[in-house]
Formats: sequence, structure tokens, C-alpha cells
Amino acid sequence: MSVRPTPNPRRGMLRAAVTVVVLTALLIIAILVVSSLSAPSVKAPTAPPTPGPITPITTPRTTTPSTTPHAVPSPTHKKKTLGSTLKGRPAVLALERSPGLSMLERAAAWSPGGIAVRSHDRVAWFDPSGHGNPSAMLHVRFLVRGNEVAVGRADSLVKPVWSESGRFLLYVAHSRQRSPAAARWTLLQFDARNRTSSRLATLAGFAMTPLGWWRAKPLFLLANSSDTSLFTIEAGRAHFIDVLAPQVITSAALSPRAPVIAFVAPTNCYNCTLELFDLRMRDAWSGPSGIANESLVAWSNDGGHVLTMVNGRIVVEPASAGSGPEFGGAVALPKTWRHSLSVSIRGGGVRIVDRITGQSEFTDLRTRKL
Repeated sequence: MSVRPTPNPRRGMLRAAVTVVVLTALLIIAILVVSSLSAPSVKAPTAPPTPGPITPITTPRTTTPSTTPHAVPSPTHKKKTLGSTLKGRPAVLALERSPGLSMLERAAAWSPGGIAVRSHDRVAWFDPSGHGNPSAMLHVRFLVRGNEVAVGRADSLVKPVWSESGRFLLYVAHSRQRSPAAARWTLLQFDARNRTSSRLATLAGFAMTPLGWWRAKPLFLLANSSDTSLFTIEAGRAHFIDVLAPQVITSAALSPRAPVIAFVAPTNCYNCTLELFDLRMRDAWSGPSGIANESLVAWSNDGGHVLTMVNGRIVVEPASAGSGPEFGGAVALPKTWRHSLSVSIRGGGVRIVDRITGQSEFTDLRTRKL
């Protein structure tokens, strides 16, 4: 019976150590192979190496103007700017820079929308009317105190007119009949001091338009099927003066300083003509054509010129026959002038201020052609 050999402990430990070293080496080699295969390829730089610092070359300063480019003007830019046009004309330059309304007036300005007219610190305006009904409540707002008065129902499509003092307000109301020609129109006068209204006249016709006061008497238009006539109030009754135009006129304006009426004819047109009528001479003459609607009429504050708009540009017509109009530039006024405007003309420029919203526009009047 053979004897089992006795194991050698020293030899076994040596074999185990060799095995561990071999396995560790194989693991390290495997890790290096895997990392080399998964690493991204590195490309050589395409830009040349950056050179070292270069000492800048200094040049002495000269008086040559800077050539730094500025904003490039558009193809429609004019070489002659408004500033160069106004240079040497201090009157029009001051008008161009004038604010139009003081900050106090701007703070008091109030825009109700629709037709609104202002005199001093009082604004007359209408409640919005619905369902196509022109009859609406007329209000007067006192801007200083902030309160208002409901005057009464009136025609919201007809612009009221303040007296020069701001005490009285002319407005109209109407009652529909079976035919438009038989409609009953009533001219009323509101007293802002007493806060009461009084009826001045009631007549039948197509339309009634208040104009203001002439020779201290209320003046208004009445249109029928064939013409539009001028009336005044005498001894509590309507008194005929003259025929203004052989057609229906629904909007007109009386100069605040001269007895001249400006209106646009015909009514409801897209290419109307400005017409003027002198109350003293009973004479009429035509101004520029191409006006979009009959509301585009406003007198200057001094009463010497009437303002209108043709093809988006301002046109100023003198209040006397024989003088041609002056043409200005485009302004951002609305297509329909529902508010009272303040118009100042001086030194070849015109400043237009919406007396309700405070919007201010200026244009130069050197351009003579449209």
C-alpha cells in the first residue's frame, strides 16, 4: 500500500502568487485595449499656432474726422431734412418744438371716444349708442372739478358747438317720422353756468347742423331734399338768411374770428371738395379736392385759415378768396375728426393738437404740391 505524499506549503503559496500576478496583468491589458477602442479620435488643429505677443504700432493723433459708420438711410431718405429746412426760421422752429398742451391740460384731457368737443375746462360728449340709433345721452364734463352733467338725449352724429366763452353749447335732437324729409329737428342751447337747456327752434328736414354764433345770435344749417339753408334765431324764432349749397350738407364749421363757413361737399363722398361761404358778402368759392369725408375740417385758432387733409397730407386754405392753399406733410391724425382740434399756424409751420386726447402733430408748409 503506497503512502500519500505530504503537500509542501511553501510551494503552494508560490504557485498562488504567480497565478494572481498573471491574472492581474491580463486584466490590466484588457482594460487598456477596451479604453483605446472607445476613446474619440483626436484631429490635428487646422489653425496655425498662435504667434507670440506683438507690440502694437502707435501712430500720432490727427484732426481727421472719424470714419466710424453711422446708420445708413433708407432709399426714400431725403437729403434735405426738416431740421435743415427749419434752420434760420425761429418762428416755425419754436412752433415745431412747442408742446401744444401744458402738462396740466394734458392731465385734464379726457377721451370718452366718439364725438367730443372741448372749450376751456369743459368737454361735451355722448354715451355710446347701440343698435344703430344715433340718439344718445349728451354729457358735459367739468375737468377741473371732475364732475359731469347729463344734458339730455341728442343726435350723437352731429357735433355740438361751444360758444367762445365756454358757457353755452349748441346741439340738436330729432324725432324720426315716416320719411326722412319729415323728420323733426330741434336746436337746443345748454347753459353750463345754470346747467339748464332751452329749445331754440324745431323744423322739419333731412338734417340740422349747429354752427355757432354770428352777431351774437345762434346760427345753424337746415338741409332738405333740394338744398341746405342758413338760419339764425331772432325774437325766439328761426329766421332764414340764405342758401348755403344746392345739395344736402350735414357737417360744417364757422370760423371763430371771421364770418366764413367751411364745409365739404358732397356729403358721404370719397373724393370731396372743400367749400367756403362768406356770410357778409354772400359769396362762395372752392378749395382743394380729394378729401375723404366731410368731417375733415378744422379752423385755425386765429380764424384765418381752414385745415383739411388730402391723400393723408395736411392742406391749409386761407379764409379769403383769391389765395391758393398751402400743402404740408403727412400726420398721424385719424381718418375721421370726431374731436375738437387746436390749430396754430406760424412761420410756415402748423401745429395740430387734439383737444380731447392731447395728441400733437406738426408739419412744415413749404411743400406746395401734393
